[in-house]
Amino acid sequence: MGSLLDQPAAVLVMISLAALLLVAEAALPTVGIAGTLSLLLSVGVVVGLRRQDATWWPLLGPALAVGVWCVMVARRSRSPVGQVTAAVLFLSGSVAFGAMADSPVTVVAGGLAATALAAVYPRLNRAALHLLEGPTQVGMDSMVGARAEVVAWTGQAGTVRVAGSLWGATSAQPVAVGDTVTVTSFAGMTLEVALMSDLNG
Repeated sequence: MGSLLDQPAAVLVMISLAALLLVAEAALPTVGIAGTLSLLLSVGVVVGLRRQDATWWPLLGPALAVGVWCVMVARRSRSPVGQVTAAVLFLSGSVAFGAMADSPVTVVAGGLAATALAAVYPRLNRAALHLLEGPTQVGMDSMVGARAEVVAWTGQAGTVRVAGSLWGATSAQPVAVGDTVTVTSFAGMTLEVALMSDLNG
């Protein structure tokens, strides 16, 4: 491991992976896994720079690029100017780091990493937008629009089965046991339902 950390290219690969994971953490619900791995790789980068006594300041370029990508994810933006700015920052910083380390392999790796990250960002951004703008996946909100089966009913209230779970429900329209209904809203822990035919009509 020590010999690996002595290679400028290895440091650049680690910072590239750390950048990708950090942007993924900003874009997707990874429960901190991607962020933690990014932090561990960043520690490896610092150790490698100390071992090599390398000029570190060119790596501010990749760091700023990550910041631009993360801000665009947070703002749900895919600004062409922002994407080009981030790619140029990452590329220039990586190439400068390789040149100062007198490592042609690192220069090439920097170019490849910048290209790869610029290509991956739009996909991560689309995934983030899909999650942010899509239907709620947890909590009571996630049940609105779901189909349910009426298992017991008296008057305007009863019990329905939603995805295998039983819930108290009410309906403004008459429903009967065995009917398929749709959850239209909720109040507290009680669902409001309506017959599919009523909604379609």
